Amino acid sequence: MGGYDLSEGVYKTGNYSEEELWKAFRNVFSTKTINSSSYKFVFLKSIMDCIHRYNKIDYTFYEIFERFTEIYWILVVKYGLAQNNSNSKETYIEQILKEYVGCTTGDKSLTIQFNDLTLSAKERIVYQVTKKCKKYVVGALYGDTNGLFYSFSKKKEVIELNPVMKDFVLRHEDALEELNYFELTKFIDKVNSREKIDSIIQEKRYKKNDSIEVYRQLLYDEFETEHVSSTSSLGEVNTIELLMEAEENYSKTRLIERENAYYKKIYEKEVSIEKDTENMKIYLDDPERVIKMIKVRHRISC
Repeated sequence: MGGYDLSEGVYKTGNYSEEELWKAFRNVFSTKTINSSSYKFVFLKSIMDCIHRYNKIDYTFYEIFERFTEIYWILVVKYGLAQNNSNSKETYIEQILKEYVGCTTGDKSLTIQFNDLTLSAKERIVYQVTKKCKKYVVGALYGDTNGLFYSFSKKKEVIELNPVMKDFVLRHEDALEELNYFELTKFIDKVNSREKIDSIIQEKRYKKNDSIEVYRQLLYDEFETEHVSSTSSLGEVNTIELLMEAEENYSKTRLIERENAYYKKIYEKEVSIEKDTENMKIYLDDPERVIKMIKVRHRISC
């Protein structure tokens, strides 16, 4: 039985190495995995955000899917971005949110914020999303992470994180976030038109045209700016400023040239990351430096 068909699952316990824990996420980011929607990436993002929001091991489906709904509200309602690999139908999340805001046809987007809704309205939407979207994604992510990430019960509507994996995620969350965003942006780019990208570039006044970079910047702007600004561990302003200055003046010194070559080599691992475990290990072997490189590459200041 595939993970998506499971009604419940119990996480595996044991003495797992760092490499084995990384491998637990390999299928999530594998290009060999066929994704009919963006659910898996947003569900993983929701769990990681809830770790910070609630700081506990066990979660109700409502807590996870509330964050899930908040993220999709921005993607679907605010920007009108498609989330299904099929042109003939929409995902449940798209149907629920579009029906609520009254734009069931076309790709019309609205500026109303999820937090502008009344508490009862938000609860009603989240319950609908939980009921429809829990069917496959909870078991699918459980299966893709080799049963190591969490236990779950669809009947009780609860998730319990494996403490070992929770600690692992917190230690490597920057790298996991970047990998997850990269795959999410690739999926969104694949199922949306170039016209959608152009409208976002114009609205956000981005100075870049590459669609993957635009979507990555959009996700960062919408979902990370507040978190980063309130996180002291990411407050290394001087380091980031020096890295940005180094990129702008890289032709002036050999040292900066070597830095750029190093960043480029690591970044290129993204296109071959699924080939084998060793590539994954090399790419992630210095996640803090990788994240700083990504921020420099996208001209993100924090």
